[in-house]
Amino acid sequence: LRSGLEQLSSEVEQAATSAALRPLAEQLDELAESLDGLSELIAGFEQTDAQARAELLAATSGLYADVNRLRSRLKQRSEGLVETEQGLEFGAQLTVLEQSLQHQLARCDTPEAADEGLARAISQIETLEGRFATQPRFAEELVQRRETVLEAFAARREQLQAERNRRTSALRVAVERILDGVPRRVGRLTDGEAIHAFFAADTLVERARHQIDQLRELGENVAADELASRLQALKEAGLRDARDRAELGTSGDSLALGAQRFSIERQALEPVLLPGPEGLQLQLAGTDYRRQLQWPEAERFREVWTQLLVSENADVYRAEYLAALLFEQWQGQPPADIGTLDAEALLPAVAAAAQARPAEDYQRGVHDHDAAQILAALLSQARHAGLLSAPVPARVLAQAWFASQLHSKRGALARQAAGLAWLAQHEGARADLPASWLTGLSTLAEELALADGALLAEAAARHLIEVHGQSDARFPQSPAAADLQAAVLAALPRELAEALQDPALALGERFALAFGWCQALGTNASVEVRQEAACALLFE
Repeated sequence: LRSGLEQLSSEVEQAATSAALRPLAEQLDELAESLDGLSELIAGFEQTDAQARAELLAATSGLYADVNRLRSRLKQRSEGLVETEQGLEFGAQLTVLEQSLQHQLARCDTPEAADEGLARAISQIETLEGRFATQPRFAEELVQRRETVLEAFAARREQLQAERNRRTSALRVAVERILDGVPRRVGRLTDGEAIHAFFAADTLVERARHQIDQLRELGENVAADELASRLQALKEAGLRDARDRAELGTSGDSLALGAQRFSIERQALEPVLLPGPEGLQLQLAGTDYRRQLQWPEAERFREVWTQLLVSENADVYRAEYLAALLFEQWQGQPPADIGTLDAEALLPAVAAAAQARPAEDYQRGVHDHDAAQILAALLSQARHAGLLSAPVPARVLAQAWFASQLHSKRGALARQAAGLAWLAQHEGARADLPASWLTGLSTLAEELALADGALLAEAAARHLIEVHGQSDARFPQSPAAADLQAAVLAALPRELAEALQDPALALGERFALAFGWCQALGTNASVEVRQEAACALLFE
């Protein structure tokens, strides 16, 4: 027995799998039974002396201890091998489960399919829970996987439901749009046979029926029945209307009442705004009804009442309008993919911009061609003009506002403007303008009696940034303004010129005084040149 136990113990330690331990456990049970038989045999000895029987019992007890120890070791070894084997199997099962979940999620194309996929996934997880319930760490992992599966399928179902809602909404809108046009088309038919043929063969009506069937397939039975009933009601209404017209003797655009025939106006009653000498009038199309509107706000725009296009009027050609839009959009610089300023190189970009504005009625090959020619000239002039390409009122306002600041604040403003210029150059887009700049520029524009509005303040702020983005941050001056400034300084007594620096006078008063001098001596100069020269007299 002892040699058998030693052999069995060696085999237990060498076993590599839990399956290999099962026959060893059976052998151990057989040895234990043999030991029980030996113990009973020893207990039945009567003619041996007590000393010999005690020694035999002690040896038997030692064998029992060895059997129990080996049984404990076998159990420990079996549990360790089972845990290792189950860990490997559990990992493989999780991999298969993950792939199965991904496959089921990919196959879900309806909310119902998502519910079915979730049920299958939960069933797989419950199977694994029953198989690996003895391992607490496996059970915890499966609980987490269950939560992940629930969240994944819930999100997928929500997505599919949202897609279905969008699809059903689009189908309903499409069917309703078709049904809205059916009465008008049926109204032109003269008899019941034509109406039956229309509802049987018209492509739009057939499309509406097909879309109603699609709504039923998507589970929107109530909406589908409602639209189908409406389609049937339109057919019945058309047949009744045809019978009524036949009974009344209606034919074409006339109605017969006895021997008399009356004209019928079929034009829809739509309100139309019409400009007149006394103001805007509201007229119902197809009738003589007119009503004079009391609309003071509209009087401000009387000059555009008869303008048919936003892009063209008596003074502006629509190609000029398009060229100006692109010049402003491109900030005076063509896109990087346009190598030259040639009109032919600009034409594709101009044509694309014109095509994107159908409401402005650009004719391909005419207005885009002219706009490309104009834009090429604008870009060329802007490149040569440099900072002078900015509008004169904006340049005057920018210089006046910068010069009117305290000396200690000018440095901070210059650094801020230079930083914004650097940002615009490296980001490839215009930087956001500080709100404090726009507020101060708007206030000063009103004080100097320049053109009002936020556009001038924004243009002045952009010019200020461009000036301080140069290595030599100096405000530009046109030759005409420089000549007018020199003429005023030459003709004006010195003591009068010093009045422009008198702090007792407000800045607006000093600018008005300088502008008046420029107006007196520059009779042939434009208003912009006078404004620029007046600004130079004040701040240079």
